[in-house]
Parts: sequence; C-alpha cells; structure tokens
Amino acid sequence: MLQVFDCHHGVSNPELSVAPRNPAAAFSLTEWLDRTLADHCERMDAGGVAQAAIHASVGYRRTEGLAATRRQNDFVARYRDHSGGRMPAAFGVAEPLYAEDSLPEIDRCCNELGLTGIGFHPRFQGVSSENYWIMRYVERILDLGMLPVLRGMGETVEEDLWKIAHVARAFPDSEILVFDVFATWEFSSWAYSIAEECPNLTFNTALAYEFEMVEPFINVVGSKRVVFGSDLHHPAPPRPSRDMPRDKFSRRGWMVPPMKIARLKDELLASSLTDEEKSDVLWGNSARLFKLEG
Repeated sequence: MLQVFDCHHGVSNPELSVAPRNPAAAFSLTEWLDRTLADHCERMDAGGVAQAAIHASVGYRRTEGLAATRRQNDFVARYRDHSGGRMPAAFGVAEPLYAEDSLPEIDRCCNELGLTGIGFHPRFQGVSSENYWIMRYVERILDLGMLPVLRGMGETVEEDLWKIAHVARAFPDSEILVFDVFATWEFSSWAYSIAEECPNLTFNTALAYEFEMVEPFINVVGSKRVVFGSDLHHPAPPRPSRDMPRDKFSRRGWMVPPMKIARLKDELLASSLTDEEKSDVLWGNSARLFKLEG
C-alpha cells in the first residue's frame, strides 16, 4: 500500500489569534498543543495520511511586529517537535513589509529552529509575489539550504502565475514549491505554460475541485513536478450555520478551508496513473523536497 505525505497543513499560534480577545478564555499552550495535536493526528488517520508538512499561517496578530513573527515561527517549530514524528517538515513565515529586518529571522528559522523552509502568501502580506523583498528572502532561503513556498492562487492578482515565473527565472537552478495553482480552471490551464517555462517549479494539488484537473497536468508535465497537498487547517475553523450568533460587523457566512483529506487522495489512487507516478505524487516528491529520512 502506498504511503501518503500531505505537504500542506496550516497551523497558527492561538496566542496570536486575530479574533476579538476573550479574557475569560485563558488556556495553557502546552495543554492546547496536547489536545490539538491529538485531534490533528486523528484527522490525518481518518484521511489515510502518514505524515504532513505544517505551515505557519500568515494570518496572525502582528501588533508586536517582528517579535510576533518570531513567536509564530517558534510555535510552528514547537508544533513539529510535539507531533511525534507525524509532522517532520515545518515552514515559517517572513514578512516582506519588514524589509531587511526579516533577514536575521530567516537565518534564525534555519539555524536555531531547524525549519524546512519559509512560505509566502502575498495576498495576505500586503505585497505581490514578485516583490523585491520576497526575491531577497528567497535568495537567502535558498542560500541556507531551505525551501521557499509561493502561492499561485487564481483569485488574486497578487499571486498571478507570471509573478511566480518572475521569481523562478531568478533562481533557475533551485527548486521552488508552488501552492494552490489548481484552485481555478484558468490557472490550471495557465500552469502548463509556466511549468514548461520554469522547470524548477513544483506544484501541489491543494484546492483542486477534483483530480481530473490535476491528472492531465501530470501526464504532460510529469509526476516529479506535482506533490499531494490538501490545505487542511487545524484546528478546523467553525462552520457557518444559520443559528450562529453574530454582531453587526460579522457576515452571515464565510469560506472554510478543506475539512477532510480523503477525497482528492482517493481519486488519485483510483486514477490511471502508474503506481510509480502515484508514489511520486503521494510520497516521493515530498521526500525529495523536504529532505525526509528513509
């Protein structure tokens, strides 16, 4: 049976939540981690995932500036360390609006925290993917032997694929991982050209409506260029309901990220790909990118 590595799980420090503060909801971070990690592993088990890479969310309370970013990166390292080996790869965050002040934090993420890489989600960071400081950060990340992760979300101009290509062309000999390209039909189509133009880009499956959006891409571009990822967030955010209390500023409903792992993975396993191709996407490519042991 093929093992499954999920390259895309989102986590965030609850002490840096951007939700309105509730002084009555005091908690111990250690107890929170014990409870949350147990639930997280149960969700992985239910989805047939052996291991996962975790990514520090860029949606955290930044009131303290760089100190808050350090706390977010400390948190993702601690989450990894408490996972019992289930989440061996952890990615931190660096804020482009901090300019060169983020460079020492990137160094710390590598040298002190042992993080696998740094991820960017420009639409939530106030810049665009081809931003000068993202380029500088990617250079430092690669020099440190870490992996940069970019977003190619079709719903936002900040993450257009031509901007991803601009970054990739600056570092043609270094592999860069791109998330969310299959979220829209338009970007799924555009990705063929970008993949041909930039052979150093590898793409994950997150947010694809169904595996039929991904399978032709693998057939054309090759199974070494795609990794399985679900974009699972943990803890799972609340689901909108008709009876949910809300104040005058709250919308009645909102988008929720994927709540389960199994569907796309199961479609991949049932697809016409060869066993070798399935193994590349489900495990081998993550092992290469994240330098996993074994």
